[in-house]
Amino acid sequence: MKLLTFERITNPNGGNRLGLLWPGGAIIDLREAANELALRSLPTCMVEYLEGGVFTRETVQAIMERVDEFSARHTDFVFSPQQVHLKSPLPRPASLRKFSVSESHYRAFCSHCGKRPSKAWNKSPRFVYRNHQAVYGGDVTIPRATAGGQLDFEFGIACVIGMSGVNIPAEEAMSYVAGFAISNCWTLRDLAAEEFNLRVGPSKSQDFATSLGPYLVSVEEAGALEKLTMQIRINGELLGSSDTGNSIWNWGHLIAVASQDAPLFPGDILCMSDPGGSLMELRKDEWLQPGDQIELQVENLGTLRNSVE
Repeated sequence: MKLLTFERITNPNGGNRLGLLWPGGAIIDLREAANELALRSLPTCMVEYLEGGVFTRETVQAIMERVDEFSARHTDFVFSPQQVHLKSPLPRPASLRKFSVSESHYRAFCSHCGKRPSKAWNKSPRFVYRNHQAVYGGDVTIPRATAGGQLDFEFGIACVIGMSGVNIPAEEAMSYVAGFAISNCWTLRDLAAEEFNLRVGPSKSQDFATSLGPYLVSVEEAGALEKLTMQIRINGELLGSSDTGNSIWNWGHLIAVASQDAPLFPGDILCMSDPGGSLMELRKDEWLQPGDQIELQVENLGTLRNSVE
């Protein structure tokens, strides 16, 4: 199942809508479909949908079982991709944590900062908080950040929490997951190096933009999370390929650490920020320029496209 957030191109003032991507590409407005089928009402907000738990999931399942009854004739809530603009699946997530999980990325960043890698780096997953109010979807231009000049991407996977929990055991962690999306944690490398060397941790280097999308893909449809292929294209040119196995920790470890002594809630997002790579690793000392088109593709999850202002 692929859930999404969209707005109608012909009615941009109508606000965000909660949708379902149907095989063949049709997009179903879930709230309107539930009303048509006289089912329990659904919200238009993804976080509220996740907070609804089993009740909202059962309603969506009922819609999926009956979708052939109306998908061809109800054009008021069944749309083609050309009729909608996809937003981030969670335009305003409850919180946003970023884990660095790739050793090659960590070593490249240490080299960029002129520091030796720490032997303690891989003892436990570490994360930082990013700005959950500065989240973008695909097919939009990311505003140019003015605090630094070395703009880079970090190609990763986002995990969306679907059920509240605290001190979650790693072996039970996947039962708390609503689904996955592609993530791009935009970063200013010159400012990040300055912050790192001052030992204050990331701040303005990472709080201006995170891209998430294009869909929230269910755990079942995402498939083998440790084997998904990842590809980067800039201005149509293939820059690099990797896979989601380029991580020294799995999702169980990350969720266990994030929930240790701190509750997780539906709509919280955890990002494996860097298994897919970055310019810092793949083209040292080359940075994104105005007008660049970045395309991040992950097997089973789709393609996330953005341009730079």
